[in-house]
Amino acid sequence: MKSLPLWFDELLMLGKQAGQLAMDSRKKLDRIKTQTKVDGTKVSEVDLQLHQLLTTGLRRMMPAMRVISEEDPKVFEQSQPWQKFWLVDPLDGTSSYLSGSDEFCINVAYMQDNQPVLGMVVAPALGKLIYGGPNYGVYVNGELQARPNSTAALRVVHSYDEDLQAPWVNQVQSLGLSLDWLTLASSLKLAYLALGEAELYPRQGELMEWDIAAPLALLRAQHGDLKHWDGSEVTFNKPGWKVPGFCAAQDPRQLKALGL
Repeated sequence: MKSLPLWFDELLMLGKQAGQLAMDSRKKLDRIKTQTKVDGTKVSEVDLQLHQLLTTGLRRMMPAMRVISEEDPKVFEQSQPWQKFWLVDPLDGTSSYLSGSDEFCINVAYMQDNQPVLGMVVAPALGKLIYGGPNYGVYVNGELQARPNSTAALRVVHSYDEDLQAPWVNQVQSLGLSLDWLTLASSLKLAYLALGEAELYPRQGELMEWDIAAPLALLRAQHGDLKHWDGSEVTFNKPGWKVPGFCAAQDPRQLKALGL
């Protein structure tokens, strides 16, 4: 297993600062201003404050590295063939955050050759700073995590708005395993797979690349993976930054059992 890069401590400090900002702002939820973006999604002043904190900090760390953030007004003009770049979701789960739920996180991924090689997921309301990547392992609050063990029942995690009449439901049920269903907001679902809190995350609808890059690095560090329903691999840095429906698994053998 490789040691984390020397600059990673600086990234963790930045993540802690972002988590503290998010938690401090929760004390005044009723006064947080929001607006609706062109795509119809909600953005709050906390999203924008975190965007500013993270992008400024990452550029200070690595001035020559491109930083792509969901809240950059020009983000949809920026897909380019960069070898390395940062991919940031300043506040994933804005609606959950604004409702007072703990199910939100801050995602930062270090991208190389259009794949996440290191990821940091800050879940401050849960008291977790999760980070790592393939060949580096996964850490929670500084503690290296063991690779998750399989459980008697297959724990399937999905979004609150997921269509449980979608075709993937029959595919999962066809595995013939006992199923436990978990519902969770934000990209914490992928992080849960990496931490052994769930085994399968099927999704019919699309997401954005910044939603999944950081936690996917964590999942792959634990030898899990994610594939689209046609069996293709996920790619990043595409025009529009969209990710079609997929299935992520703690154990790739589950993906093979589903024909992916």
